[in-house]
Amino acid sequence: MLPASEIETYVPFTREIARWVARKSYNLTEDDLTGPAFLALMDAVRRFDPTKGIKFTTYARKRIKGGIIDQLRTEFHTKRQNRPGFTSLSDPFLSEDPVLVSHYTADPAKTIEIKDLVHYILNQLVPQQALVLYLYYAEGKTAKEIGILLDLTESRICQIKKAALDSFHHYYKLANVG
Repeated sequence: MLPASEIETYVPFTREIARWVARKSYNLTEDDLTGPAFLALMDAVRRFDPTKGIKFTTYARKRIKGGIIDQLRTEFHTKRQNRPGFTSLSDPFLSEDPVLVSHYTADPAKTIEIKDLVHYILNQLVPQQALVLYLYYAEGKTAKEIGILLDLTESRICQIKKAALDSFHHYYKLANVG
């Protein structure tokens, strides 16, 4: 365990990590993340083993980022599917899209046909587009989370999603369902 005087030297380091994570977020500030960051720093101090041969800053950086992310997960545990306005491709009848809604039917056979059509259209998309749609709608991941998974920017994920939805609607109209 590090002495208290040495822990104080890592306060700016901890704030810098909180600032870095906050910059990656569209709705969080450094102040929002400082508390979890300092808790993670204290945990890192307690768990650090200098005999492992790594620098404390290397170890602490990973623990602090992880601590912040864990805290955010517990605070924002609501899945996207439970949030207002969420639309799932797996259930096209929940969509506000007039193309999909106009073909709603209570007939179970027709429902199966439309679900098969949705599956067929998804298979026609570029694999990256289909993956983004799947992660976004079926897994409930945000564009930011998908970007991290695919090593792309959030903006690029939004572009891919828009292109995928445009293609999806194009194929859907070509099928002339109804």
